[in-house]
Amino acid sequence: MVGRWWLAAVALCAACADDPVADRAPERAPPARPVAGPTALPEPPHEETIGLRVLSPGAEPRRLLRYRPRPGDEQTIVLETGMDMAMTAGGHRMLAQQGTTEGRVVLRVERVDGERITVKVDVIELKAPSYDPTNFTKPESLANQQGTFVMSDRGRLLETNLPFIETSELAREAFQLTDYLMLLPEEPVGRGARWEVHSRMQRNGLGLQSVDTHELVELSPTSGRTRATLAQGSWPQLVTSYADDPVTMFEMVAFRSTGSGDLTFSLERPLPTDATTTFDFTADMRIRRLDGTQTTTYAITMTYDAKLRVTEDRGGRAR
Repeated sequence: MVGRWWLAAVALCAACADDPVADRAPERAPPARPVAGPTALPEPPHEETIGLRVLSPGAEPRRLLRYRPRPGDEQTIVLETGMDMAMTAGGHRMLAQQGTTEGRVVLRVERVDGERITVKVDVIELKAPSYDPTNFTKPESLANQQGTFVMSDRGRLLETNLPFIETSELAREAFQLTDYLMLLPEEPVGRGARWEVHSRMQRNGLGLQSVDTHELVELSPTSGRTRATLAQGSWPQLVTSYADDPVTMFEMVAFRSTGSGDLTFSLERPLPTDATTTFDFTADMRIRRLDGTQTTTYAITMTYDAKLRVTEDRGGRAR
């Protein structure tokens, strides 16, 4: 649902562990007393799991919703995000930052083999702010990258061949395809239908659970629009990827996020043609040394706005 790029912001806290400003307001534990909390990583999801449950099939007439693009169909997607973030540690305000992420990606349908749809990806531009607190607005850029992915006619990601995902941290944070594809119900639905998409995933080393509830408010022969409510959360866990050294541990105590949005989809295109989302989230985190000498607790609040829209759409068919 328009991408969860806001998840990259939690990496900011790890960078603050050795920040001189943060060091002025730590919560210090006595050296002999170990810090309470998890001491081992929970079992992370080995692969992303996504499921869909229909809550109400909606009004008659009902029909199967399936993607039916043709080879050669092309859409240019423009991604726009903005975030406002505030962070406190030990009751002291540490950071108040704003950042934007922009992208332009061309998708071209290469093949349609029954229920399998192969799509070529051309990244024209993808840039995001650095999450280094000393230089938050410095943009990182990813451009002129290519790859392919295969999706089902229900919008489930089947295969990926995106080499830049393996080599670019920005791409891993900002271009998770499962965050953009819209999964359709397996059974026939009509206007007013409601369904729930639940997923368990790992982002930036952090295990998360997500539930998106869609209501089908518009439906035409080739397109539809849903109104969605969104919720994400995590369980207490250690995140080793954010540690600066072997004896420092990043601990996610609690993570909660709610949001809402509108999404317009075309059954003739692989990705939604228009979407807007607003999230508010709070997180409680600790950075602690495993020898028990210091613990710094952080509280983060953030508002995240995202937009996805199509600027060019070519395929030889009337929309």
